[in-house]
Amino acid sequence: MKKRIIAMSLALILCVSLLAACANGGTTTPPSPIPPIPGETTPTGEPIRVGWLGPLTGPVAEFGIAVREGVLLYVEQYNAAGGLNGRPIQLIEFDDEHNSMVALTGYNWLVDQGVTAIIGGVTSGPTRAVVPEGFADNMPMITASATHVGVTRNMDTGEVYTNMFRSCFIDPFQGERMAYFAFNEYGARTAAVIYNIGIDYSIGLADAFIEKAGAIGL
Repeated sequence: MKKRIIAMSLALILCVSLLAACANGGTTTPPSPIPPIPGETTPTGEPIRVGWLGPLTGPVAEFGIAVREGVLLYVEQYNAAGGLNGRPIQLIEFDDEHNSMVALTGYNWLVDQGVTAIIGGVTSGPTRAVVPEGFADNMPMITASATHVGVTRNMDTGEVYTNMFRSCFIDPFQGERMAYFAFNEYGARTAAVIYNIGIDYSIGLADAFIEKAGAIGL
């Protein structure tokens, strides 16, 4: 239990700086160290392994690269400041290629590597594919950018995935805000919705927009 609490705290702390860009993945090599902050102690204990799951290749690689670089930056800074109780954080990465089946493979691979928490996925589809597995394993997880409501709740039963956290707005909130903005700020009374039926994010926004538009008279 103590291990899970520490891992969950770490994952939540890391979400603060999920931004930036560049690089490749699928390696167990820890990030290059940077000079320690004056007055702090360089961590020397056994590394705490934290998994990272997201797209570094494929059609939405730019999103995964941005999140990964933000995480790497924070891990470097965190380790330079002494790590967690004198133990460095070691980031273990897996490229899910924005593919749900690959993401499931990646989740199981990260578990086999002994990670104590996972940062990811990045996009809604792959994240929704892996979160039931994480829930069953009680694996602490956090996403910076997966917005579908099903990322944190079972859409069939309504059960909340208590192991999963996110640091972004969900699709219903975004879609509703767009409808309100069009109606109140632009004075629109009719609207057309163009969306991609192959992307969970696009579907979620469209559904939320259409539902709220109908409710407010747009």
